[in-house]
Amino acid sequence: MEELYITIRRIGITVWHDKTREQNLISPALLSFFHEDYPPTEEEYNANQKAVEEFLKTCKDAFPILPPPLKMYHFKGVYTITGHGAAKCSDNKLRWCRTVLFNFEYNNQAYQELFYLDKTLSVPAILGKTFQ
Repeated sequence: MEELYITIRRIGITVWHDKTREQNLISPALLSFFHEDYPPTEEEYNANQKAVEEFLKTCKDAFPILPPPLKMYHFKGVYTITGHGAAKCSDNKLRWCRTVLFNFEYNNQAYQELFYLDKTLSVPAILGKTFQ
């Protein structure tokens, strides 16, 4: 296995690349770091983003605090939950796991890979042989 340095929204993370593993695995801790509660509709999200931009333009504070109805969404689109599938987890047991499409950059190139959520994983993520 080799270490790879990937970036997600300008945040660097070290993951493992195991060319013998069939699937990509990701830990719940990494997903929870990038989790944000989104508004129920795209219109509400766009209206919120427009209101945040207007607030930041008019605010004269160096470190403005958003009023309660407004939220900053830094990680929207980092991952999408797609369903479930069978995967061989890091402890070599076959399990039925949740699948996510995860977006990241490696060597200034954007990737979107399917990952299986592995609760037994002790590292942020393992990329399998399907990567590159």
